[in-house]
Amino acid sequence: MILLQSTNCSHRYPGQSPIYWPDYALESGTVLGFRGPSGCGKSTALHTAGGLLPLHTGSLQLTNIAAVQPGVRVPNAWRQKGVGWIPQRPFFWPGFTVRRNLELAAWAKQTQLDSRVWELLERLGLAEYRDRRADRLSLGQQQRLSTVRATVGNPQVLLADEPTASLDDSQSLEVMTVLRNWCETSGGGVLLASHDARTLPFQTIGIDFTKILTVNPQQNAQ
Repeated sequence: MILLQSTNCSHRYPGQSPIYWPDYALESGTVLGFRGPSGCGKSTALHTAGGLLPLHTGSLQLTNIAAVQPGVRVPNAWRQKGVGWIPQRPFFWPGFTVRRNLELAAWAKQTQLDSRVWELLERLGLAEYRDRRADRLSLGQQQRLSTVRATVGNPQVLLADEPTASLDDSQSLEVMTVLRNWCETSGGGVLLASHDARTLPFQTIGIDFTKILTVNPQQNAQ
């Protein structure tokens, strides 16, 4: 089943030409990778999928949630029920513990924390830090905590922006294994933006973002 579909999408930053990217369809149980070096548009495409950047052209369809087009506001359910976010730069409510940050994430998604969250915390080596302030964890620990938080509420799609950037090889392996297992067991999908070659074995399929397109690819095809 297709969970998230992007058709003829682009985003336009102020004063710049629109950036187009290839069409994609994220299917249940898969990891779809946006591949390419930094600055090639991967994060822009990911941010539009999360409703954080508006579309300039095209449409995004999140199954059972909504279809979004230019000028159409992303509904609250898109973020509450549809997607979970693993940002490139971790952020947490300052001064709050790991446990409290997870509880607040559940509150924002109008759900409750379940045993799977605490199991992931254990698996990623963070269980002993649940009562420590999240902003006092190391960058690698914060990135792993972002992975746990993204699964709160069991969303349809996880959006992962460079989730292994601050991790060593063993931690990278563990995070990517968790993401792939989450897909297979939950029926969700992962949209992954990364230039880290260590993520390649975990990607079901990849899309090349090497070239930033500033001309509508559909016009080129005509």
